[in-house]
Amino acid sequence: MYSFYILVGISIINKFKHSCNNFIKINQSCLVNKHYIKCFKSSWKGSFLVELKNGEKDFISRRQTKIVLERMGLK
Repeated sequence: MYSFYILVGISIINKFKHSCNNFIKINQSCLVNKHYIKCFKSSWKGSFLVELKNGEKDFISRRQTKIVLERMGLK
């Protein structure tokens, strides 16, 4: 099973995110396994950065911020 950070096509992301509850779409081209999220960091612009346990980092899009925080139980 995929464990960390995947970059795939948008149509594949949309199909995959509905079939697996462990993955969260954080922006248009990235799914993240929620069990491998180390922390969230907020920037001065109001956006969030996700840091994974393997050291990878990526930003959460403004559209996905509310969804990601709800799925992680933070809002």
